[in-house]
Amino acid sequence: MSEIKIQMDQLQAQRDQLQKERDQLQERMNHLEEEREHLQIQTEQAFQSVDEIDKICDEIWHHANTIHLYSLLSEEESKSITMKEKQKEIIRTTEEILNII
Repeated sequence: MSEIKIQMDQLQAQRDQLQKERDQLQERMNHLEEEREHLQIQTEQAFQSVDEIDKICDEIWHHANTIHLYSLLSEEESKSITMKEKQKEIIRTTEEILNII
């Protein structure tokens, strides 16, 4: 009878150990799930930021291109030497901006 008691105690100890390991694994899984959700949120925010930056660059490009075109037209129509120089400077600057974008 004591041999059965010993075996039952061993089985109970094994069961307790397995339960403890299962609880630890469950806790780890919960932690990993929280990390996954956090990373998903960060990824979504990063994509939103990229989209916003692309929109801003497009808007800057559009405005710089408009300034460039108006400067080209104004340079052709201008009679003043100093005005032509200023227009050329605007054209060079907007070309640099367009190249950067």
